[in-house]
Amino acid sequence: MKILLVDDNTYILQGLQAGIDYVALGITSVLTARNLSGAAALLEQENIPLVLTDIEMPGGTGLQLLEWINSHCPETVTLFCTSFADFDYAQKAVELHSFGYYLKPVRYSELQKLLEKAVDEVRKRQSAREQKQYSTYWLDNLSVQKTHFWQDALLNVDSYDEDELEVLAQTRHLSYSKDQRFTLGLLKFEKTQSRMDGFSGKLERFVMHNVMDELLTDTGIGIETMMKCKKDTWLLILSHSLDISAAQMHGFLNKIIQEIDQVLQCPVNIYYTYMTEFSEIRSRYFDIEKVYQDDVYEHSEVIDIDAWQSPLYDSQMPQTSYWEALFRQKEIQRLVDEVRKYLESLAAVRQLNRQMLRKIRITTMQMIYTVLWERQVDAGRLFQEPEYDRLLENSQISVEHMLNYMSYVFYRAAEHVEDTAKTENAVEIVKNYIDQHFCEAITLEDLGRLVYLSSGYLAKSFKKATGISLGSYIIDCRITYAKELLMSGDYSVSQAASLSGYDNFTYFSRVFKAKTGMSPKEYKNSF
Repeated sequence: MKILLVDDNTYILQGLQAGIDYVALGITSVLTARNLSGAAALLEQENIPLVLTDIEMPGGTGLQLLEWINSHCPETVTLFCTSFADFDYAQKAVELHSFGYYLKPVRYSELQKLLEKAVDEVRKRQSAREQKQYSTYWLDNLSVQKTHFWQDALLNVDSYDEDELEVLAQTRHLSYSKDQRFTLGLLKFEKTQSRMDGFSGKLERFVMHNVMDELLTDTGIGIETMMKCKKDTWLLILSHSLDISAAQMHGFLNKIIQEIDQVLQCPVNIYYTYMTEFSEIRSRYFDIEKVYQDDVYEHSEVIDIDAWQSPLYDSQMPQTSYWEALFRQKEIQRLVDEVRKYLESLAAVRQLNRQMLRKIRITTMQMIYTVLWERQVDAGRLFQEPEYDRLLENSQISVEHMLNYMSYVFYRAAEHVEDTAKTENAVEIVKNYIDQHFCEAITLEDLGRLVYLSSGYLAKSFKKATGISLGSYIIDCRITYAKELLMSGDYSVSQAASLSGYDNFTYFSRVFKAKTGMSPKEYKNSF
């Protein structure tokens, strides 16, 4: 610890240096200055937590120095040692939060005791600052830990049962338990022609968190996590008490839609489930995903998945059943021709406008989604290319634009219905991908995108074909690789964990022992 002595009298400075036992106070360095400017220069250069200064000095008083310290070094403890017992000086010193006011002549034993108290105050302030820094770090780290936990629990392929979820939470220092409940939601954005179109990922996160922070003020609702989980889609997990009813939560989610529409002019659908038990959080997420993938509405809406029913396409369009039959029979060019005939017949009698085109497009897409969902093809992933977005945006301009859009949809959907009918091929593709990427964080989204299958169907098909789950297959690949690394003797246990795809050492050790009967360290030492 350093102390700065400030006095214009050289003899007093020498006496203060010699008369105080600084070592006993824990002070290792004594610096001196003879005026305000010299003291300020040292304080700017050095970390000096304690200052003992005179008041009356040429070039600026000790009171002015304390004002400067309060502005530039607010945690520094300052005491006055002066010959002036002036009430105005003392009053001003109190106003400026001086720690002490000692009158000369100096009696070093008394001043030593006052400095002991000042040193204690320095340590208290340092401790408070460190505690504040730790608290800030802990809160920031808590948010990161929650994000990683929910990503592992819901988005990555590794599967966990109820007990494993609690253990996983504990390894991340999170106090989640099976008795807790959360409202779980997916926000699906339609960014085309909105202010969000073209936003960078960083700007999008900034805007979303600002919107949510403003809406959540004084609501009793907290955000456990909010993160982008796929293209134009955000995962939202909220915590709150049962005092907030299902109707109130529905209303709050409506406010989110309204705020986003007002601020960003961006339509958004929210698919959610109210107060889901922690032990069921993963399966309920898949339920939301299924509705999200099946729903083709384009207007802003809050959708409680437990009250949702798959929409039926318009029964008043007799052509739809015929078009579906052609699609199922894979007569795609004939289907395109029939759609052309229908659109041109409506145009000929002036019954076709943009509103009608939109109705036809939505009805036709619902038919396509129905067939795709029967075949377990994930339409949401299938139609994510920029070309699809471009054709969709222009589809209501004219008959030709609509035909270009529908032709693209029909041919692409038919192609993948045929490809994914052979689930053995899909499983083989997924296995090959896992074999090459098991060290990375693999999500169900990654695997589903490879073969355009829904997550649930892909998981069932994989287990049926291989006899083990996707999560178990990835774990087997990782543990096998970790064993090879440990057997080589060239890698530590922590290095083997990291290189085999685990960022959570505790969980790696637990899985390794469950698979091998030994801890990683025991396994390494056995060679």
